Amino acid sequence: MQQLHELGDFFRHQYVDTGFIPANFSVKEVYLRSSDSDRALVSAQAFLYGLYPAAGGYQWNADTDWQPLPVHASTPGQPDLVCKPTAIKCARHEVLVAQGDRESKAVYDVKYSDFFSELSKTTGFKNCSYLDINGLFDVQRELIHNMTAKQPEWVTQTWNQYDNRSSMDIITEMRTVRMMNLFNSEEKGKLQGGPVLYNWIQNALAVSENRNDQRMLLYSSHDGVLLALLNAFRASNDMMVPYAAALIMHVYSDNGKYYSELYYRNETTADPYRIPLSRCPDPCEVSQLASAFQNMTVADLSEMMSVIKTLISVL
Repeated sequence: MQQLHELGDFFRHQYVDTGFIPANFSVKEVYLRSSDSDRALVSAQAFLYGLYPAAGGYQWNADTDWQPLPVHASTPGQPDLVCKPTAIKCARHEVLVAQGDRESKAVYDVKYSDFFSELSKTTGFKNCSYLDINGLFDVQRELIHNMTAKQPEWVTQTWNQYDNRSSMDIITEMRTVRMMNLFNSEEKGKLQGGPVLYNWIQNALAVSENRNDQRMLLYSSHDGVLLALLNAFRASNDMMVPYAAALIMHVYSDNGKYYSELYYRNETTADPYRIPLSRCPDPCEVSQLASAFQNMTVADLSEMMSVIKTLISVL
């Protein structure tokens, strides 16, 4: 929550202090949508606290500078194409991911055979292998929160045969490979990130055509969705998404034309860095976005189901 609050504070300095959005929250100019996930909803509130702490006449309680601000959420139990398209079941995607996992398992089970042999004895994972990495990686959350006192020895063990790397270093390497396998092709990128990409492009077009009065659209989503969108943009850095990361699209006018630029903030101590859009000249005219990525976008649930059925038919 502290990281999300800090992200909101960064946005306040970047966009409120510069006058891009008003000093006091306005529903006409700032809109935040979240997935129905508890974590995403709470993250959205922490972010808004950093972006718009109550001040002056907006401070309704003398003991706090927090103020209630609206967070819009998707309908519980319904497909969410904007904030959580990765939760939509897709048989074709499952086939592609399983194929990638099999190929990686064949490599890493051999590469780290000593590692898996030892962890089979100490972790509770019988015949521990590459396919157990996601479960092993969960301990990283405890380490991030300094819950180190009662960790088993294997967690901090170093391995001479693997360049003195720690167990968590090795696990993180394989966890990254498994995570990237969910999105690391054009087909996977479209299946998982196509709906979000379509939404972003349509919003950019709306700005360029003066059809949107809102100055800032915000989405509280998930690491997998951010990775899916990066892959749909063909702009992935093949790294996992840290907590409180932000993918930012700027849309601006210059000499009568509208342009878009993509930025990624994946470090709390560094400014966002710009991501070139490989399929579009730099800077990319908004009018070219739709055509540049037309084979990667998915407009709605009906098209999503159509894409899935079409791809399944070629299995």
